[in-house]
Amino acid sequence: MSTTTKKDSSFPTHVRSTIIAESHSSVRYICHWDASTVLTSGLGNTFRTVNVYIRETNAAVGATDSSVDELIMNDRKDHVLSKQARIALDYLVSSIRRLLLVDFVAEAGLKFILPCSNGYVVRSDFLRKRMVGCEVAESFLEFVDTECYVRAINPTTFTDVLDHAVGAVVTRQAAKENLRSDMKRLQEELVARISFPWIISSRLTHNRLVVVGSRHQLVMAAWFESAYQLGIQITLIGPHGHFLQHNWALYPAVEQYLAINMKVDDDLSSRIIKALADNDRPFHGITTFKDPYLVPVAKVAGELNLTTAPLEAVSTCIDKHLTRTVVQNASGALRVPSLVDLKDRMGKTPLKYPLIVKPCAGYGSEGVFKVTSDAELFKAVTTLESAPEKVDILVDTYIDGPEIDANFVLYDGEILFYELVDGLPCTAEYENFTGGNFLETDQMWPSNHPVRESNLLRKELHAILLQLGFRTGVLHVEARIQNSAMHYTVEHGLQDLRPHNKPLEADPSYVLMEINQRPPGHGGFSSTRQTYGIDYMALYSLCALGAKERVQALSQPFAYTGGAQCWTDSIFLNADKAGIYNGGDIPAQLQTLRPDLMAYVCFSACYYKYGDVVLDDPPRIALVIVSSKVSRQHVREVAQQVRVVAQSLVKMR
Repeated sequence: MSTTTKKDSSFPTHVRSTIIAESHSSVRYICHWDASTVLTSGLGNTFRTVNVYIRETNAAVGATDSSVDELIMNDRKDHVLSKQARIALDYLVSSIRRLLLVDFVAEAGLKFILPCSNGYVVRSDFLRKRMVGCEVAESFLEFVDTECYVRAINPTTFTDVLDHAVGAVVTRQAAKENLRSDMKRLQEELVARISFPWIISSRLTHNRLVVVGSRHQLVMAAWFESAYQLGIQITLIGPHGHFLQHNWALYPAVEQYLAINMKVDDDLSSRIIKALADNDRPFHGITTFKDPYLVPVAKVAGELNLTTAPLEAVSTCIDKHLTRTVVQNASGALRVPSLVDLKDRMGKTPLKYPLIVKPCAGYGSEGVFKVTSDAELFKAVTTLESAPEKVDILVDTYIDGPEIDANFVLYDGEILFYELVDGLPCTAEYENFTGGNFLETDQMWPSNHPVRESNLLRKELHAILLQLGFRTGVLHVEARIQNSAMHYTVEHGLQDLRPHNKPLEADPSYVLMEINQRPPGHGGFSSTRQTYGIDYMALYSLCALGAKERVQALSQPFAYTGGAQCWTDSIFLNADKAGIYNGGDIPAQLQTLRPDLMAYVCFSACYYKYGDVVLDDPPRIALVIVSSKVSRQHVREVAQQVRVVAQSLVKMR
């Protein structure tokens, strides 16, 4: 229903009115807007918002009614608007059309966001990244990128608002609440979500980053998108014939692909340096997401005087035996090159089962076995010995106790962000397990461990990282907690980490398993982004470029209590063996079969399509991440239902 331009009595007298019209249409909109409000987050960051309430009106264009403060013709070229204002107005009008003319909402609400300081946005998608999961936001968009200088003003006209707004959020209206209540809730959400200093004093000029090697196409796509939104330009170095060699131009952040011999040998770093020297571009940082390339990349960084961790620290942590023995003095850890050597050592060093067997250099849970007898031990070592990549084998004591991931963002030795992640029992830890790989099943955010245990790990693992020489970067540490107050139990068919309510025989302690000089994997970085608003991909790249101010800004989580906006469960869907993938797109199938469950899915990926050859043994086929704001138990209930349905869709031949 149309309204006139007469001000609604529900608006205070200071509220102003603006008509937005188009010369070729009789449809016009009236925007009631108030003076900007300065908001201060719990972290001290300030910004302005301008509330806009929008209705359709039948007011004549050009009306001189004193209740109308301003008339904006959306399609008139003689109405001079800046590029930023035009983007803002287009977003406003498209939102109005959708809500009023398509969704038939009587009145729409929108908040423009303006800076309180001059500078540049830290990333072009800062709103889209931080508003994900906000239930009171219908849509949101930024109007500027990292190259656009923005100025702080207190707007006095609607054109001022359009000229200086860096973004806007449209309110999603709840059925049982009025728009004013929804706008108030949105205000509270903005304070909690864009609580970090998203205006930076200067542009990112040292922005050329060399990336050596690549991961799965879906992982790289996420990394490239993050780099693009930060204003980072990437040079890829990879093997001849790789998919990205011929398709790098699909990603705006990628400037070029340099193809070289990527064999991991003593000359790899020299080949990388030569490829860069033959190029006419300056480079400001170098990094990799692939463990086998960490040492060569550290050598290159040292030669080119780029940011890197000490080579000795990198070399120590890439070797799982060195990590266990040098860092934590694990005298029981056995390093063997072959089965023959193992049998010889067993005659001198008795082994106590169960044991963990894994490559001294490897990625994730690849080639990790839990064994309970000599026969299983010999089989596991024989399997690893016959692998194409010849590496020594670690035979170590199996540590009973909850497994955790401890993720750190460090800069100049200071912890900027830390989180503890609960790792549910792996496949090899179930009672009916018959032998084989040690595969992850689920991980949970935030951790259910007591603060005492979390603080212990934070303090002592941080000390180890500093002792090794790691001062800047994103580090992914894996450990197990001994004498924990928690254990995994099944109650009412639901497995989770719960208190065991038994007297502790000793203080909690930990056993370090691995130090990874990179962010966690696909499930890890996607879940942390959903839970805390922290983008490890962005921080990892910025650390390599030495962009301290940006790392500090983007390391601040949501301003909710504890930093988390929800509980999150990352569900890993594995197959039993390599072969030919005989299934379909698991997320799409899940949407068809159980749309009710997909309502809780915040991220999903299927790594293979029908007919693909799967070489990993055993392979990870898909990833589904679910979140809930109800409770941890609720997200576990949803995750369990998702696993039952989705796992049945994993098919191999």
